[in-house]
Amino acid sequence: MRAGFCPEVTPIPIPYLFIMKRSSFVGLSALAAALPALPALPVAAQTGGATRSGRSALVLIGGANRGAYEAGAIAAMAAARGLGDGQPLPFDMICGTSIGALNGYMVATAQYSTLSYLWRHEIAARDVFRLKSQFDAVQDPESGLINRAAAAFRATGLLKNVTGLLDPQPFWDVLDAYVHPATPIALPLYISTTNITTQNNQMWVRKATTPDGAAKQSVDDVLLAASKERVRAIDDSLLKHVLFASAAIPILFDPIQIPREEDPQTTDQYVDGGVTQNVPINIALLCADTLNVILLAPAHDEINEKYTSALEIGLGMFATMQAAILAYQVRLAYELGQTLLPFTPYVIRPAHDLPGHGSDFNDQAQLEEMWQLGYADMAKGWVRIDPPKDLPFGSLQ
Repeated sequence: MRAGFCPEVTPIPIPYLFIMKRSSFVGLSALAAALPALPALPVAAQTGGATRSGRSALVLIGGANRGAYEAGAIAAMAAARGLGDGQPLPFDMICGTSIGALNGYMVATAQYSTLSYLWRHEIAARDVFRLKSQFDAVQDPESGLINRAAAAFRATGLLKNVTGLLDPQPFWDVLDAYVHPATPIALPLYISTTNITTQNNQMWVRKATTPDGAAKQSVDDVLLAASKERVRAIDDSLLKHVLFASAAIPILFDPIQIPREEDPQTTDQYVDGGVTQNVPINIALLCADTLNVILLAPAHDEINEKYTSALEIGLGMFATMQAAILAYQVRLAYELGQTLLPFTPYVIRPAHDLPGHGSDFNDQAQLEEMWQLGYADMAKGWVRIDPPKDLPFGSLQ
């Protein structure tokens, strides 16, 4: 633990760290598929002396409107250190998925006041989860997005020309207003997406451009070059597309079209990074030995879900799949930690379920409540998680 950065408090029992809250929207508000198989990290001599030792990563997971909790926690981190806009937090890299990617962009560019403004004033006003106009007949403001989406399916069927139910324009408008390619990048930013054309996870990097950030980026580049992890650079023309792709929940949003790196005339379809890696710690483990993860659901030891529609069943199946993958991959992470990639994890998480549904971006009171909860929880300090000596698969299920 680094003095003044990760205050030590009573560890959370490890089985509870990785329990999934399936009642949240698409299962995105807890840890999901965490870690693909990682190659052994070469010795320092093979990496020009670059080492992950002593480096830290901030990991921001997906969770739809629970991003407000992340934003509050980020504001508390900046306030605790007296940092203003343009002054980076003391991490070596940022890793984000879904709404965590957008929040991560604001952290990487040190735009703390803008991030807070988005969640405390702007997001709800822009109605970013709005059904397409062709589904106007099934819109009922009292029914909730899940019920309205189910009604849209019943009304239209699974039409070949319908690849998403939600109007993408409000989210594009947010990106156009608040994401500018010319903004300096103070910390390396890694983003998880899912390429459904090739059925693979795709990691991206928006490389740091400030002098201090570029020095951190150079270490990452050496370490990643020595591994087999493929990370595609985000140029100016792709920045908004990658951010949207990382948050494009399948079925709800149309897939985002992105040209192939080796063949720009061919485009692939991308969706939410949470489908394949909601906690993008593969890059973090290769480049840092301290991981600070903001979780968006409390610890749960019991799950007892009831489903009332085909859409809810589909989302429940997705959550179940994520939980099964997670049980295996978390054990793999700790096995690697004992032998090849030792790491120390710290987390903050809400003590109780966050208010509302993960899909409700329009309730400003709920967004504000989550922002305040995130701020208050971060003010208490990070919780260090001590991995057990023996981690049977059953302890994660």
